[in-house]
Amino acid sequence: MKYMIYFIIFMFCIGGMSTLTEVVHVNLRYFVPRLQRRACSLPHLGAVEVAQLIAVPCAAAVVLSWLVLRNTEHGWLFQDIIGAGFLCFLQRTLRLPSLKLATGLLSLMFCFDIFWVFLSPLFFAKSVMVVVATGGGTGEMVPMLMRIPAIGDPFGRDRMLGFGDIALPGLLISFLLRFDMLSGKPLRRGYFLLAVVGYALALCVTIVALHVMKMGQPALLYLVPGTLGTTLVAGWRRGELRALWDGEPLADGLLALGGSTCTHCHSGHPLQHRAAKAGRCDGCRKEVFEGQNVMECQLCNWYLCEICRRPNQESSGTEIKDMNQDLNEGLVAAACMV
Repeated sequence: MKYMIYFIIFMFCIGGMSTLTEVVHVNLRYFVPRLQRRACSLPHLGAVEVAQLIAVPCAAAVVLSWLVLRNTEHGWLFQDIIGAGFLCFLQRTLRLPSLKLATGLLSLMFCFDIFWVFLSPLFFAKSVMVVVATGGGTGEMVPMLMRIPAIGDPFGRDRMLGFGDIALPGLLISFLLRFDMLSGKPLRRGYFLLAVVGYALALCVTIVALHVMKMGQPALLYLVPGTLGTTLVAGWRRGELRALWDGEPLADGLLALGGSTCTHCHSGHPLQHRAAKAGRCDGCRKEVFEGQNVMECQLCNWYLCEICRRPNQESSGTEIKDMNQDLNEGLVAAACMV
C-alpha cells in the first residue's frame, strides 16, 4: 500500500492529459475556426481535427512538466492547471437534481471530513487525512488537491485544498445556478451568488483556523455551513425551501406552463430542436421517450420537453433551429476556463 501513491500519480497524469486535451481543443476550434478542418482519420477514433493535433502536445507538455517538477517549488502551477481541468469537467458531468440530495451528500461528507482529520488520531495515532495527503512518508504528495505556495513565508508550507472541498460544494452551487435560471431569478435575488459569497467567506475562515490551530483543517467543516447552511436559511426565509428541496423551478419562473420561452440551458448555451434519447426532462423531471421532440444542449447533456419549453405567440416563428455549433463550443470553452 505504501507505493499506491505512484499508481495514483500515473492515473492523475492520464486523466489530466485527457481533460486538458479537451479544454484546449474546444478553445482552439472556437477562437481559430480554421483549425476545425479534418487533419486525418485514425482507426477506432474516426476523424481528427487540426485543433486536436495541437491540443494533444499542449496537454502533454503541462502533464510532463508537472511530472518532472512535482516535488519542486515550481510544480504547484502545473498541478493546479491539471486540477482545474478535472474540476471543470466534473461540474459538466455530474448534476444534483435537488437540494434534498445535496443536503444528504454534503452532510455525509461533512462528518466524514471531520472524523478523518480530528478523530482519526484517537484510533490511528496520526490524522489519516493529513498523512494520506502528504504521501505517507514516500516523499510524494497526493496530486488530487490544489496547491498554493506560502509566498513570503520562508518557514511556511504549501496551502492545500482537496478536489473534494471544491467539487462537492461546487455541485450544490451549480444546482443553485440552474435553479435560479429556470426560476427566472435575477442574480442578486437568487441563491447562486449567496452560495458563492458564503463559500469565499468560509474559505477565509478555514485559512484563519489553519493559522490559529497550527494543524490541518477539514475544510468542509466550514464550507458546508457557508454554502448549504446559507442556502437553507435563505430558502426558509423566502418561503421557497420546498421548491429547492424538491428541485422544482418556481411556478412564476421561465419554465411555468404557458410562460416565457426558455431558449438557453443552465450554462447559458442556446438550445436546439432535436429528437431526444430516452431520459428525463431537466425542467419538470418527467420521463422523455426515445425520439420525442425536445430543446437540447448537447454540450451539457441537458434538454427540456415541449411542455417546459412552450414558446409564446411572439416567439413561435423564431425558433433557434440553426444555431451555430461553434458558438456553443465557444461558450462552453469560456465556462471551462473560468
